[in-house]
Amino acid sequence: MSEINEANEAKTPRFEAQYTQTQALLREHYTQSQPLWFLIAMGFIIFGLLGLGIYNIVLMLQYPGESIFRGVVLVALAILYLVYTLLRPAMYARKRFKIDQEVYGSFTATYRFYDDEIAESVTDGSHLTLSYDKIRKVTQTRHLILLWRAQRICHVLEKERLTGGTPEEFLFFLKEKAPRAKGLK
Repeated sequence: MSEINEANEAKTPRFEAQYTQTQALLREHYTQSQPLWFLIAMGFIIFGLLGLGIYNIVLMLQYPGESIFRGVVLVALAILYLVYTLLRPAMYARKRFKIDQEVYGSFTATYRFYDDEIAESVTDGSHLTLSYDKIRKVTQTRHLILLWRAQRICHVLEKERLTGGTPEEFLFFLKEKAPRAKGLK
């Protein structure tokens, strides 16, 4: 492994990026990575409860002897599910950040993008080298570029800490090196 690192030190990377984990960046990452099926399922639950609640309220208003309680509870549940769906990434990011701080402490990952491979080194001393064909998907947020290797495994890059060019030039470079990656235009 050290032979690879020594060989990479002799080469000059085309791009270099760093990522220091913060709670705000984790929240942005988890907001971006919510699966579509989850959002659709939550939408069905929310609109279903809301519809049933409103239907029950209308029925109860038409028949004054009945209780309106069931309809109000269903509408309240729909609102709670909506709030949960919107706050879920922030809650998960806060929890994950706390766990990571306890286990790893503060860490910074440095990515070096060479013509033939990507080298990652973390402040804890671990190193990883991967080829561009391992990148399956690339997504962006306002501050981040996410390189997905699998459905739940991604490498996070901060756009502001990218050196060697602009984020647009970097994405063009990735398009050349990883033509099968989805999300590159």
